[in-house]
Amino acid sequence: MRLDHMCDLDLVYREDDDFLDEGFDLVRPYGTEEGTGYGEGDGRASGDRLRGTVRWSNLPHRRSDAVFMPNLNGSIHSDDGAVVLLTIRGHAVPPVGEEGVRRQILARIGLEAEAEAYRWMNRSFFVAEGMIELATSKIHLVVYECINQLV
Repeated sequence: MRLDHMCDLDLVYREDDDFLDEGFDLVRPYGTEEGTGYGEGDGRASGDRLRGTVRWSNLPHRRSDAVFMPNLNGSIHSDDGAVVLLTIRGHAVPPVGEEGVRRQILARIGLEAEAEAYRWMNRSFFVAEGMIELATSKIHLVVYECINQLV
């Protein structure tokens, strides 16, 4: 398999006084670390193959070992007028020795488009690596298209 750079995603949770922590709420209803969060945000996709503004919401599950499972859905409005739907699923893990500073993210990215120039995405498989800086609620992901070289 070959990984071809698709774009970078720079996302940030919207700051809102109604939210508990930097635009993100976490509810732990079972008296453990397990729970569910919710937040909304904005961002930017930048790259040679996709550029545009991003609007998204995330409803991640937090496991009892403090690993978050992103459940992000949104849309990218490309600079050339197309709409690309976005999904992100994966793991957000605190690195050893850096609890509370940032989380490493590995994810599967879904991209879907109706516009002819982007329809090739509908049959492609994307992955991403990145991190979230907890103090600023900023997320940076590098998105790659997975190219099957066994065909």
